[in-house]
Amino acid sequence: MGSAGKKLRTRMDIGKDIQNCLDDLNNMTHAKLAELLNLSEKTVDRMVAGKGPITKYASDLAKITGKPESWFKENITWEECGKEEVTSVHFEAKNVTEEDKEFVEKALAFFERLYNIPDKNLRNKLMENAEKNFEGSMELIELMNRKVSW
Repeated sequence: MGSAGKKLRTRMDIGKDIQNCLDDLNNMTHAKLAELLNLSEKTVDRMVAGKGPITKYASDLAKITGKPESWFKENITWEECGKEEVTSVHFEAKNVTEEDKEFVEKALAFFERLYNIPDKNLRNKLMENAEKNFEGSMELIELMNRKVSW
């Protein structure tokens, strides 16, 4: 716990943020980030896993990701870095047929990733896009069903 009982951000928290940033940057690889930081891929792997040095690369990480430098500093409160503490969730489905299991797992994994995006504006924008795509897909399916039944 940090100042006034507030939880401090750990390397693990920051490692998750780095991975989320990479995912948001068109799935940038650890190898590409390593190249941009002039580090080995192993060092980047350790950073993302919350085991390697992070804070000394905060400035460079901020430039690459477009996020504030404070996002990549450990031992500061969530509030100090301008982020809200996000609790991770895990969704699971019960009583799903084997036939539907893979589909449901993929759908739930998508919602988990979406829910765990710490930036609320980005999360809302992605949800809006997902909803539009879903509605458009459903309209297409309904159209196709009408044509088949004629």
